[in-house]
Amino acid sequence: MKFRRRPQVVDAEQWFPGREVAGVILEAQKEGEAHAFVLTARGKVQVKPGDWIVQDGQVVFPVNGLLFNKVYEACSREAKA
Repeated sequence: MKFRRRPQVVDAEQWFPGREVAGVILEAQKEGEAHAFVLTARGKVQVKPGDWIVQDGQVVFPVNGLLFNKVYEACSREAKA
């Protein structure tokens, strides 16, 4: 069987180090290093540079940049699902 993802509108912003994005938390590590993550229903999920932070209602999750470009397309800000 084949399946198609249903059209839906989500908010998303691409994350890079030094850029503040809602939902991304920096956790200090040794010697000035920091790891970025978002809190999901399944716990902490690491965010890597170039990941898109997607917010679908109250749910926040990271999506790899390549996958994001295959699955999502830009739409007007006024569009709602």
